[in-house]
Amino acid sequence: MAYSTIQDLTSRRFSAGQSAAAVLHRSHPVFGIGLCTGIAFMLGYVLLIVPGVIVACTWYVSLPACMAGRTGVFQSLSRSRRLTRGHRLPVFVAVLAVLLPQVAVDMASRFSLYPAETVEAMPITRLAIMSALVAFEAVLHAVVYCELRAVQENKIATVFD
Repeated sequence: MAYSTIQDLTSRRFSAGQSAAAVLHRSHPVFGIGLCTGIAFMLGYVLLIVPGVIVACTWYVSLPACMAGRTGVFQSLSRSRRLTRGHRLPVFVAVLAVLLPQVAVDMASRFSLYPAETVEAMPITRLAIMSALVAFEAVLHAVVYCELRAVQENKIATVFD
């Protein structure tokens, strides 16, 4: 999604095959970023939630930075930290814009707020809604990355050349 979104934002043509190849080529660093951020988020949330929120906002664009910059794990995390510096509150609002609907869908499915006649369809409905929200979140990561690059570096992200 990051590759496709950034390609679209920079008015470049792309195909599903190119997107898949980009992901496969960067799979090891992406896995490393997921592992590092997952551990950091977990530790941050255990330490009173606020540190976890700060880490989440600091490293919010680490995956698009990895994909766009073709960098390793720690370089991508560092790049995300630099790009989000001074803009973490707007990043936090973006995180909430995606997180709140996900929590609402999860709560509705757990506490059966659906009408009784649709209880059987609840898992399918939840899956469809959550899939759409996760896709939106992936696009949001790339858009925020491009916008932060434009603001921080005074240029539009021209990546994947």
